[in-house]
Amino acid sequence: CPDEHPSGGSSMIGTAHDVMRLVEAIRTNRVPTIGENIMRQMSVNQLPEGIVTDPGTGFGLGWAVTLNPAEANVPYSAGALSWGGVYGHKWFADPQKRLSVVILTTTAMEEALTTGVTQALYANLPG
Repeated sequence: CPDEHPSGGSSMIGTAHDVMRLVEAIRTNRVPTIGENIMRQMSVNQLPEGIVTDPGTGFGLGWAVTLNPAEANVPYSAGALSWGGVYGHKWFADPQKRLSVVILTTTAMEEALTTGVTQALYANLPG
């Protein structure tokens, strides 16, 4: 395609509904094209012992894994999965809270909106 913009960080095309379906499939470990064993491996920290890139956060084979929410300074439960992008989108899946969230914005390099939405969601969860 001659009008193509080659970028690994800005080339996903889909609707909010599409992304939510994917995140919900990840949270529930029911991705039709990926077996449960591979999904489990994708959803646990794969970094070697002692390697830390972000405090309280590890990395599976597809996304970040919350290891210690207090160290990571996030309201997620331990084991929550998440990913975001430079152009403002963020998703997270918290199996313990049975919560899947997709935030799609165009607020490049600005985390205040996604952080605020995340904090508000968790502050208003029952129990």
